Amino acid sequence: MWLIKQKIKENKIILDFDDCWKYENIKILHKFGSKRKKEIICGNRLRKVKNLNKLDFNLIIRIVKYNKIITDKTFINNLDKVRQMRNKIHIGGLKEVEKEYTKNDLEFIFSVAKEIKEICIKY
Repeated sequence: MWLIKQKIKENKIILDFDDCWKYENIKILHKFGSKRKKEIICGNRLRKVKNLNKLDFNLIIRIVKYNKIITDKTFINNLDKVRQMRNKIHIGGLKEVEKEYTKNDLEFIFSVAKEIKEICIKY
C-alpha cells in the first residue's frame, strides 16, 4: 500500500479502470442486435473517487499488475492466492468460515510477504 501511495504522489500510477465509473441519467437511444440486446445510450459518466486508505486487496493486486509494479505472473497469482486464503477466514458472505491456517499456509503467506517487502525496498 505504501508503494502505491508513493507512486500516486509521483503521478506514476493509474487507478482508472472500467469499473471506476458511475453512470447516471441513462437514456436509451436505440436498441439493436439479436433480440435487441445491444443499446446505444446517452447519459452522465462520473469517475468514482477511490479512498486510498480503503482499497481492497483485489484492487491493490489489479493496480500493481496494471501499472507493472509487479510483472511476475507467478507472484501475482500467489498474491491472489493469499487474498483468497484471507477471504476464507472472514465471516461476511461465507456459509462456512475456516478458523485457522495450517503451518504450510502460514509459511506460504510469509514467503509472499517477504517478496512484497523486497519489491518495496527496490523502489
